[in-house]
Amino acid sequence: MTNVLIVEDDDWLAELWQKTLKSNQFEVKKVTNAIDAINSIDQHVPDVLILDMMLPGTNAMTLIHELASHQDTQKIAVIVCSSLPVKKLESLKHYGVMAVLDKSTMSSSDLIYWINKANHA
Repeated sequence: MTNVLIVEDDDWLAELWQKTLKSNQFEVKKVTNAIDAINSIDQHVPDVLILDMMLPGTNAMTLIHELASHQDTQKIAVIVCSSLPVKKLESLKHYGVMAVLDKSTMSSSDLIYWINKANHA
């Protein structure tokens, strides 16, 4: 079973994604900030990370850098979901980000597509 960690500070959105992913047979955990994400990853490395860019406190870029700097976490598939302009985030692919999704136009099926793609990469 694919393990997914959602890092999203919008509780409503995180809950929606979690329910959708669980109903599609993914094991899902959610946290609201980068520090909790690092602590969760230290406990159990997920297969896929769904990451909001605009987090409270330590930002998502710090988390991405941290993941890229460790051999055991640099292989986590990262899917960025943001309301920031997607074109500006394309440079994140250098850090192993496999997809950048625009929250205003994406659907839950987009997450399922990219998680499945990560499983077959």
